[in-house]
Amino acid sequence: MKLVGSLRKYAPQGGSIDLDDADGRTVAEVMADLGIVPASVSMVVVNGRCVKARRCVLQEGDELMLLPPIGGG
Repeated sequence: MKLVGSLRKYAPQGGSIDLDDADGRTVAEVMADLGIVPASVSMVVVNGRCVKARRCVLQEGDELMLLPPIGGG
């Protein structure tokens, strides 16, 4: 699992977390376990594809990336 930008604070290993125990769990469950507030994530990417539903069930070997909202102007 890779956390980008402001979400890196939830990963003790520099933005990456091993997801060995995430098989059969949803993205929302993994986020809750890490204490990540849903509003702080704007995009969920599983295996290189944007996923809209946080109900997506992860499988062994999946790569999950969470991206925060990007501001600017």
